[in-house]
Amino acid sequence: MLARSLSLQGFVDQAKSVAQASLIDAETANDKLTICFALALAVSPIALITGDLVTAERSLYMLIETATRQSFARYVMVGRCLEAALLIERREFEAGTALTRISQTG
Repeated sequence: MLARSLSLQGFVDQAKSVAQASLIDAETANDKLTICFALALAVSPIALITGDLVTAERSLYMLIETATRQSFARYVMVGRCLEAALLIERREFEAGTALTRISQTG
């Protein structure tokens, strides 16, 4: 995905813009699988990497909710892993590591 590549190359602002544009396109098309893809592989991870914890939280809960409603089990699991990373980033180590263990068995 272009947004991830841009973030890895250090073009963080461009990466965020491309990730958001991808999400908007998916929402406009009402394509639930593409929405999950954009959230799981671009919006949420880039927000976590850049320390934008508000966007990370909002996007990963959107991911979990959408994936749960659509029965996209793989994306629910990705969302839970991202949620664990968010908790750890917030220094909520016990909750984050517990969620990581649950995500691995689920």
